[in-house]
Formats: sequence, structure tokens, C-alpha cells
Amino acid sequence: MYNIALGRALTTATTSAVHNLGMLYFNFQTGKVYRYIEADAACTNDTLAVKEVVTWVDNGYEVTNDVSEGLGVTAPAGAAIGTIAEASFGWIQVGGQGDVYTDGSVAAGEALVPHTVDGEADTMAAGEEMNVFAVSNEADHGTTEECGCIFRGLV
Repeated sequence: MYNIALGRALTTATTSAVHNLGMLYFNFQTGKVYRYIEADAACTNDTLAVKEVVTWVDNGYEVTNDVSEGLGVTAPAGAAIGTIAEASFGWIQVGGQGDVYTDGSVAAGEALVPHTVDGEADTMAAGEEMNVFAVSNEADHGTTEECGCIFRGLV
């Protein structure tokens, strides 16, 4: 995931911003889209981890994996692609095919929304249509439940 134009791997986090917050990067080879963000100063386990679903905090391009912080489950932002410590800067995935942690009840073809459990996705229930950020392309699996998905509506 190294990119010459950006000067470093997309999974690299920094303690100061090296790009404009909110900047989008389109990888035309993979069809994936990424957004440059700041991790909130109050994240679960003090960090954003790979595959965690993140939601917007109410100021600028700041995200968190802690649903009790910021705007919570009603404001999906994408998924972490690398480890980003609290108050640090990095990229999240907002478009294309990716992987997210789930609650263990996702089937292929289901609409995904942020879960009330930090960092996870859940299947959409009635009344949650506006919170859909992805569609699963497989059932969740693994010791730590996760599934592949296609991100939508975040760009």
C-alpha cells in the first residue's frame, strides 16, 4: 500500500498532519478510496485498529472507534486500515472492497451499520437505513468475527 505520490504507506500514522484533513485518495488499480483523518483523543484501547469501524466526532475530520464519543452509530466514517494512536493522523477506507469487524451475525448481501459495540459493524435494522456504510459480500467468519464488504455512501 505504498504510494509514491503520498510519500509513505497508507497504513503509516503520524503525530502531526502531513496532508490536509479530509483529503481523499483514489487508488485506481484497486478501486479503493481513502480519507485522511485525525483519531480522537478518546479511542477504545487508546488506538484505532485495522478493520475497526469508525464514526465521526463532531469537529472536523476526527473519528473514533468508541460509539459513546462524538456522533456515535448515526455517523459512520469508514474503517481503519492501519493502527492510529489517539490524537494521531492517518488514513481510513471509505470506498471499494474492504474488511470490517462484525458482531457474528452478518450474512452475505446484508447492509452494514455501526454497531453499539465499539469498532464493530452490525446488520441494518428497520429505521437505520441512513446509517448504512457498506454491504457485506460474505458471511462473517473467523475467531474474531469479520467480513468482507463494499463501502458505500461515504465519499
